[in-house]
Amino acid sequence: MSKFGVILLFTAVLVLALGGSALAQGKFDTSSGAVYGTAVTTSQTAVFAHFLSSSPPLPGASEGIDTLLTMSNPLAGPSGFQSDFVNIGGGDREGTVEVYLWNEDGQLYFWESPLILGPGETMQANLSDILADAGFSPDGIFLGYGWVIANFDGLAGTEAVFIPDVNFAQAFDLSPAAGQGLGDTIGLAVMVP
Repeated sequence: MSKFGVILLFTAVLVLALGGSALAQGKFDTSSGAVYGTAVTTSQTAVFAHFLSSSPPLPGASEGIDTLLTMSNPLAGPSGFQSDFVNIGGGDREGTVEVYLWNEDGQLYFWESPLILGPGETMQANLSDILADAGFSPDGIFLGYGWVIANFDGLAGTEAVFIPDVNFAQAFDLSPAAGQGLGDTIGLAVMVP
């Protein structure tokens, strides 16, 4: 490889390394919220629920399996609160929450919260109740994943799977958890196709 090729390769690697670090630290700003030139909405953020389960009692069990979803609007802070961690000013600060669920067979189920989630508020919902509202059979077994989309500028939450008959519970943050997204957002900005 020629000296020019080595210099070009080193420069490309350096730009990628420093650019990725700047993106991860939220120090790269396109002013539009879009990193790759794609438009984003100004009023929706999304988080991913990677394992969701709900079932009626299985043979030999007295209770079924269920997942509790908590969805929080973290866009509240004390008066004058400033942070390099998250931008809580301006924009859409309250709204409903939509849940898109995919079962293992690829079937999509949709649910929207009946209430407005304001700054600092948290709502909880059992997956079995969400599925019942979305038309899923109460005798069915749901094993899948979902996207939780807030119709406001920031969303955080957890998913906790409960198996009461064996006293088992496992909780996970909805991804990306606060501080893990691009820039100063909580959750991922929803892209406009």
